[in-house]
Amino acid sequence: MDEKTQSGHELATVSLESHAAIVKYVSCCRFVLLVTCVNIMNCSFYFFWSTVYTLSSAK
Repeated sequence: MDEKTQSGHELATVSLESHAAIVKYVSCCRFVLLVTCVNIMNCSFYFFWSTVYTLSSAK
């Protein structure tokens, strides 16, 4: 293997590692976003039903 092939191989390894890191980061972000969305939906759902309950019992 000459120097050119060697450096190209190293470059490919580095880019592969950074790609794996990016994929890991993106999946982590998506997980956090999903959890946040679920929490917001649960809160708004709870708030909605408690409001409906309060209004119906106030009549």
